[in-house]
Amino acid sequence: AEYMGEKRGHVMFGVVLLVLFVHTQSSVLPPSFADVYGNTSWNEDAKIGPEGCPKPPSSLFTVSSSSVTEDSHLLTKFGCHHSCAAKMKCDVPSPQLSWNNVPAGTNSLVLLIDRKNSFPAYYIHWLVANIPPSASSLDEGANGVDHKLKGAQEVINSSRSREYAGVCGDHHSEYRMVVFALAEKRVDFTSFFEENPTALGNEVQHFLIEHHNVLDVQVLKFLWPVGE
Repeated sequence: AEYMGEKRGHVMFGVVLLVLFVHTQSSVLPPSFADVYGNTSWNEDAKIGPEGCPKPPSSLFTVSSSSVTEDSHLLTKFGCHHSCAAKMKCDVPSPQLSWNNVPAGTNSLVLLIDRKNSFPAYYIHWLVANIPPSASSLDEGANGVDHKLKGAQEVINSSRSREYAGVCGDHHSEYRMVVFALAEKRVDFTSFFEENPTALGNEVQHFLIEHHNVLDVQVLKFLWPVGE
């Protein structure tokens, strides 16, 4: 009887430990984007993050654009015309962009359009911050039009203007539309660009992932405009 009582005591102690373990695990928040990816080492081409960590589940969060063809070329009307290629700026409409199923807890979105692989690499063509999570798209030609921006703010780009700079480059250039889903309601880029006036897209990416709670990121890649 004494042996059975001792055995029952061990069993009960084990049950208590199991309950505590399950409770602890259920109360742990899922890792943030930065926790899983690391900071600047994030690579949108990788299937896993640093040190073999899997990417956070984001299969429902998608980005698309009617301004990009099925073979991943931007339509010509959104590109930089040769006549204004020297100043890297044209009065052209910004491309359309849509996103679906933003992560739970998203309070704002940031859109970055940059050139990935041509000099200067990560040249910023358009940067839009504080897009409300209630918005699911930006219409074609939203640049400079308040009601089309749906409360968002255009941030300074690499041509030192607060508007969409039509993409310029060569036929080997690769571009990105990057949408960041953030837990913060607002991101203030003022001090960042005061300290980094010539910052490029990879530095903006670093700033967001390093210093803000980025829940997820989706990237839509595209190539030199059709017809150029």
